[in-house]
Amino acid sequence: MTGHVHNYQRFSAPLHDKEHVPFIVAGAGGYNKRLHTLSKAFHDAQENNRLPLQMSGDPAQLDNFKDDQHGYLRVTVTDEHLTLDYVAVPDPSANPKDAYLPPFDSVTVTF
Repeated sequence: MTGHVHNYQRFSAPLHDKEHVPFIVAGAGGYNKRLHTLSKAFHDAQENNRLPLQMSGDPAQLDNFKDDQHGYLRVTVTDEHLTLDYVAVPDPSANPKDAYLPPFDSVTVTF
């Protein structure tokens, strides 16, 4: 897991004996009013349901992303699992502040 890119990205790639290990970039916490936007090719793939998208010349694939809303990563740890839920947060004037926000994206890793 990492942050700072000012958006959300989830990649997966092989690592050691695991085939699809998730790599999370979650940096859309709201420091800057403007998030960093991914290229049009990624948006086209998302809009046309072509995710995951294989990275050229790399075993990694882009599984999901969100670059048009701020949000946060909720991490839940048990003895057997690590669950990462990315929650996109709309403009506060658009929704009541106490509204439930379902995860935009979620991944679970089993130990």
